Formats: sequence, structure tokens, C-alpha cells
Amino acid sequence: MVVFLRFNFYIENNLVNATKLSDFLPPLMRVRYVRDMKKLKNIFLAWYRNWFWVDLLAFGSGTLLTMLYIKYGNNLSPRLEAYKDIWPNISTEIIGVWVSVRVIDSIIRNRDERHNVRDRVVANLNFIMKICQDLLPDFYSWQFNDLKNEIIWFGEKKKAPKTSKQLKKYFSSEEQATIEEIFQIILTIEKLTNEAIIGGERFNQLSDSKIRYSGPEEIQSLIKLFRQSQNTESPGNPEVNHYLTVIEHKLKNEEYDTNLLTEIQGIAQSVSVHIKQLNELRLTIHSLENNLSRFRQRIAENTA
Repeated sequence: MVVFLRFNFYIENNLVNATKLSDFLPPLMRVRYVRDMKKLKNIFLAWYRNWFWVDLLAFGSGTLLTMLYIKYGNNLSPRLEAYKDIWPNISTEIIGVWVSVRVIDSIIRNRDERHNVRDRVVANLNFIMKICQDLLPDFYSWQFNDLKNEIIWFGEKKKAPKTSKQLKKYFSSEEQATIEEIFQIILTIEKLTNEAIIGGERFNQLSDSKIRYSGPEEIQSLIKLFRQSQNTESPGNPEVNHYLTVIEHKLKNEEYDTNLLTEIQGIAQSVSVHIKQLNELRLTIHSLENNLSRFRQRIAENTA
């Protein structure tokens, strides 16, 4: 036991100190050498923790018995002749069990990693979808910042070498295309949300002017109704559309005071644009929900 502990200590320290050899290498080779040595150290330590004793006792003893049989099996004394058939059988059984354990463990580890990777991708997309769903009806800067941060994180993670390799290994080409399609929808939601926030701010700036209280009745009603309808599923409700129609008609017929004309045009235009923005955003979020629902179902069917 003491010998093996000393062996482990020697290996760990030498793998760390081996990077000092990189001082004699060119800069680019030095970086790669240090990285590879660290990777080699991690692989070795993982094997030592998980498999050293199993490999030593099973593979080592089986191999030792086989080699001893090859060398001494034919030179057994007559009184040990009865053990001649048992000896190789035990050797091959031990090695066979070791191979079986290693193969089964590899299959289980690969299956578990596949399930974990697929589940993590779905969980990340679900979380981003939840943020998108919470954007409406009220826009809060912290929610939009959460969405942007998640998009940046997911995009960087998707491009990382390890994740990229896992995506190619554990997702079919069709599933990878679906992930990319969903991510593009999320990017569209980010763009539409930003436009809707800007549109909402413009509407608030225009509607907070004095025209809100002293302007024509249809403008005051429009502002009031639109503020109320922003918290519903459809901001473009019939009453809002009615007042937009009335205002558009009066604008064409030049029935407004020229002093108020610019403000009225601005408010009507901002309401009309903002309605389109909000409805387009809702439709895009709905598209995200449908695509992600189908993707989750496909993942569940292929993972079971």
C-alpha cells in the first residue's frame, strides 16, 4: 500500500513539474505542450481514482497467471498435474470478467453522458423560453438583460470545442438543425423585444405631453385605452383600432389644429407601430413554444 501511495505521489509531482520542460520549446509549442500535459495529468488521475485497483487486481493478476502458465505450465510435477487444466481457466476467466466490466462501464458512461448532454440542452432552451414568456405584457430591463445574457452564454457554449463535439456526437444532424432554428427564433425575439421597448418609450414620451389632457377626445381615449390594452393578450383591440381609424380619417381631412398636428401624428403612428411590434413578438414567442415543444418530444422519444 505504501509503495503505491509513493508511486502516486511521484507521478502527480512529475506530471506537474514536467511542464518545466516547456521552457526549452518555442512559444506556440510551449502552450500546446503545457495544455497537453495538464490534460494527460487529469486523464491519469481520473484513471487512478476509478480504475487503478480494479485493473491491478483483475487484469494484473489474470495476466500474471497467464504468463506463469505459459512459462511453467508444461513443467508441473506429476502430483500437480490435476491443476494444469484449472490454471488457464482461472486466468482467462479473470481477464474475461475484467474486459466485461470495462466494456459495460464504457457503455453505461456513454449512455449517461448522452442523456445528460441532451437533457442540459433542452433545460437551457426551456429556461430561455421562460424568460421570453415573462417579457410580456410589461417590459422590465432586468428581464431583457437576462435574455441577452442567456443568449450570449448559450451562443458561446454552443461554439465551445467540447460542447460542439458533444452536439455532433449526441444529436442527429436534424436535431442540430432544429437547435439552430430555435436559437435563431430566440435571436429574433431579442431583436423584436428591443424594438418594442424603444417603441414603448417613444409612445410614453409622446403621450405624456400636454396633449394627453388638452388634446382632442379621441387622442385622450386612444392613449388611455392603449395603456390598458398593453396588459392584455392583444393590444390592437377593436376600440383602439376604432380610435386609430378616426384619427387617420381626421388627419386626411386636415381637421386638427396645425399646432397639434405633429404630436397627434406621432402618437397615432407610435401606437400603430407598437401594436405591430407587440403582436409580432407574441407570434414569435408562440412559434418558439411550438418548435421547442416538438423538439422536447423528439428528444424524449429518442432518449427513452
